[in-house]
Amino acid sequence: MMTYSVSKLLYPKPTHIDCGHLDVGDHHHLYYEVSGAENGYPVIYLHGGPGAGCSGQEHRFFDPDYFKIILFDQRGAGRSLPYASTDHNSPESLVEDIEALRQYLKLPSFALAGGSWGSCLAMLYTLKYPQYVRRLVLRGIFFGDGRGAKHIIEENGAASVQPEYFEQYAYAAFIPENARHNLTQMYYDIFQYGDEDTQIEAAMRFDIWDTSIAYAAPNRKAIQSIKRNPRKSLALTKLFFHFTVNFFLKHDYKADILQKINLLQNLPIDIIHGECDWICPVDNAYELKRYCPHADLNIVLGAGHTMADPLIRDTFIKTLNGWRA
Repeated sequence: MMTYSVSKLLYPKPTHIDCGHLDVGDHHHLYYEVSGAENGYPVIYLHGGPGAGCSGQEHRFFDPDYFKIILFDQRGAGRSLPYASTDHNSPESLVEDIEALRQYLKLPSFALAGGSWGSCLAMLYTLKYPQYVRRLVLRGIFFGDGRGAKHIIEENGAASVQPEYFEQYAYAAFIPENARHNLTQMYYDIFQYGDEDTQIEAAMRFDIWDTSIAYAAPNRKAIQSIKRNPRKSLALTKLFFHFTVNFFLKHDYKADILQKINLLQNLPIDIIHGECDWICPVDNAYELKRYCPHADLNIVLGAGHTMADPLIRDTFIKTLNGWRA
């Protein structure tokens, strides 16, 4: 079993955090936190998922004497309200939420730091509002495309990496045998029409599968944590299937990004991607680099997908520290 230690590069927990809920309309209230230097280099951190939410640990990735650090939970995620809501929840609405937060915090310009789905969201925002973005750091590249989503969901994707964990998700008792060829629709329907207990069990099973491939080798401690609190998995899983069925499979966000990539050509970009990223294949990072040859690409040997992987986290922190040069 692989063990995971806490990074020595993490900055101390902030002693003061400004926090609150920002009303962005459509009955959504975004939970946000601001720490670090009041007049520091502003950077907004975008979590993954969709629906993963922030842990609060993300403040510690940034030098508090240099950065003004802004975290927020996207619609339906974490401490944003209402929890796990799919109503009026789309990639386009999340882009506008970033803009609303920028205006609320009176930021003339800022950097975006996004991981996984957050890397896609960072690019989508930058392509619409390039005048406000100073630079990007993108970790675990995801393009918001149907193929990328189904790589995680369906059997012909990452399933062979950890078949034991895939099977407990794909062969659950509530999945009819004749529906296993379309887990995307089956799980989406559960979160739309299923009873509460089935939804929570489905969320837990998908989260266990997703977490099993988030590291280069399964982190059993993280998996046990999911089993102890299965309700916590609901936002991530419900929103991920909502976005997949209603957006990633219906609109080619990858094509949008690559067709407008010229808008990023003069922007400093750092790409960080784990060599053993089973959730977002490392080919994604190489493809983005081909379209943005000026970007600094860092493939982290032996690393997985999640920011909880110390190899990824340390590389992320070192990259941010390099901005001070």
